[in-house]
Amino acid sequence: AAVGAGCIPSVEIPQEEAYEAPAPVEAEPEPQALADVPPPQPVPPDAPPLDELLAQWEVYAANPAQYLDNTQATLLVGDLLRYYGDDGFAPLFEILDSEDADPVLKVMVTGHLTTFATQATMVEALLPLVEPDRDATTRACAAHILAHTQQLNLADDFLRLKEDEDERVRFSALMGLAMIGHPGGTEPLAEMYRAGGLPMGQRRNILAALTRLPRPENAGLFLAAALDETLDQDLRMASLLAVGQIGDAEALPDLDRMAVEEQEPNLRSEAAFSAKAIRERLGLAAPAQE
Repeated sequence: AAVGAGCIPSVEIPQEEAYEAPAPVEAEPEPQALADVPPPQPVPPDAPPLDELLAQWEVYAANPAQYLDNTQATLLVGDLLRYYGDDGFAPLFEILDSEDADPVLKVMVTGHLTTFATQATMVEALLPLVEPDRDATTRACAAHILAHTQQLNLADDFLRLKEDEDERVRFSALMGLAMIGHPGGTEPLAEMYRAGGLPMGQRRNILAALTRLPRPENAGLFLAAALDETLDQDLRMASLLAVGQIGDAEALPDLDRMAVEEQEPNLRSEAAFSAKAIRERLGLAAPAQE
């Protein structure tokens, strides 16, 4: 998940209204409740030494602009987690919490940690970093990771962070709310997307959040995204899947046309699958074969 300047919203964030739990949508995945933190596990006998793993990661950290999205660096972070748990992550959280750390390095750390955001111990370590006494970049990075933890119990924290003075923090708070299906996030993010003028990084982030728990009121947005050839294939696929889950008969002409005319085979197949899912859900007959 991208983080940084591309996450800064360019439109005003609507104010929060009273929260009413959204009606469930059939077949949508359940967000996670706040997980119990498991007891620490012994270090496996075949684990590389902690200092050795950290030394390897520091080679990448010495030039964060070059290795911002480096796969090998992310895999090293995975090894730190797998073998050493909190002890492996601790140096990375120290970087996030440092006012003197290079902001680009903080963004690099954020990208790595976001990959493992659903780990049970992550929330406990991140919540102190979004407190008002932390610097803006620390709060923004920590809020971005928290947004991807998908924890229902963080709704109140995200609602508080929506009022943060830093625009990046506020955007991540909306993302976090949308990831758990909270209208305090889904509605303003959908409004931002429809308003247009967003950089591609923001469009990606918003679609990723909204398609996770698709709401019926956003069916038109998802159909437009599925037809948008400027978007990456994975976003168009996710949008098509969302349309299949919540779309109505109005989407069928576009889906049928896409299932025939789309150049990309995977998108053609997904469009046909979504059209079939809508017809089966609504009890509509399949189109006549030409």
